[in-house]
Amino acid sequence: MANMELRYALSDDKSSMSIELRDKDANNPLGHIILDASELESVIRNLGKVRSGMAEPVAPELDPMSRIETEMYPAWKVPDTHNSPHPGVMLCLRHPGLGWLGFFLDRDRALLIGDALEKYSPPPLEPAP
Repeated sequence: MANMELRYALSDDKSSMSIELRDKDANNPLGHIILDASELESVIRNLGKVRSGMAEPVAPELDPMSRIETEMYPAWKVPDTHNSPHPGVMLCLRHPGLGWLGFFLDRDRALLIGDALEKYSPPPLEPAP
């Protein structure tokens, strides 16, 4: 089997991206696909579903020494879920590359998150005199 690699690039006008499969040994392109934003979002969602089914799961605990890519001040929403068949609350966070991610939390977990956010939030700034 050929030694292959994936290459990807954003178009000059930033309206699409290309994914190319290359034979590394011969330095030949084997094929490519061009995706617009909507198509790419679909691929990312589907890759996430496939990843969640793999034998090696995503680490169940956060390693305190790991480096996490973070987004500063993401948009967030807590939609009204009173008419939902699931008891609890939905927390939605917007990632600029992954889109809106939704997490359904039972009441106890939601309260624990609220407590942790309050505990680790810096104190309010003192108003200037």
